[in-house]
Amino acid sequence: LQHQAVLEPTAGLVADETLGMPQEDGLFQELKGVPGNTKTVQYNLIHRQKLIEAREALKINPRDPKYQDILVRVSGYSAYFHDLDIRMQDEIISRTQYNLATGKAEPYDGKPLPGPKPPGLARKILLKLGLTGPIFKMGLWGMRTLLRFKREFRGSIIDFTGTYVLFTRSGSLHIPVVFTDGTMRLPKNRIEIYEADAGLELRDEAALLNYLIDYAKGTNQDLLAGVVRNEIRPHGNVNYIFKFAFLINQQLHWLRQKLPWSTTSL
Repeated sequence: LQHQAVLEPTAGLVADETLGMPQEDGLFQELKGVPGNTKTVQYNLIHRQKLIEAREALKINPRDPKYQDILVRVSGYSAYFHDLDIRMQDEIISRTQYNLATGKAEPYDGKPLPGPKPPGLARKILLKLGLTGPIFKMGLWGMRTLLRFKREFRGSIIDFTGTYVLFTRSGSLHIPVVFTDGTMRLPKNRIEIYEADAGLELRDEAALLNYLIDYAKGTNQDLLAGVVRNEIRPHGNVNYIFKFAFLINQQLHWLRQKLPWSTTSL
């Protein structure tokens, strides 16, 4: 097991007397529980700014003694930073920090992540009329229809069995979805989250409406961004969640090609 981490000075590392090396709270406790398979744990704890300084210094003097011992993880192997081509050095630096809201590699600017955006007038009307649930169900019915009659979609659920529950925290929405025997069903009986393979818990109906419209328009298709903003909480097997997201995205991609006005006009 090999891992590279870039931590700020305030990461709060504590000494681990058993392993004789620094640890981040709870991380080594998990590794200790792995039965006999963890042979080596390699940590490269490097501040992003140090890598930038090293890159600039090595441009002037590739043998600068101050930066000869920086070891970085590349891809399946580790290497000394000064041995890497300048383009690979830039690649390593770009990997060090990510914005979880966008999924892009970029330095953290210290600002808090953006909160939920206020709904526009059209979305406010839909929320006021309580139409989020019916719109969501209509989308699921459309998804079921395409899976039934379009061969290229039906092939995605052959031999696939899975039970999902999509619900809001307040309980105002609670929609089960079941895949079995190459079909998709929307059962009327209630299925609890502990009975399902996976589930998505939405903060409220506004979060669901925003996510549905943005997802349909292609402006936000990242589940992780919703998790970071505390709008979405996944439950159960994450592989099932990604499978469901794939099925939705597959059909939306087809819809944008056949009926481009259907999503851009939202």
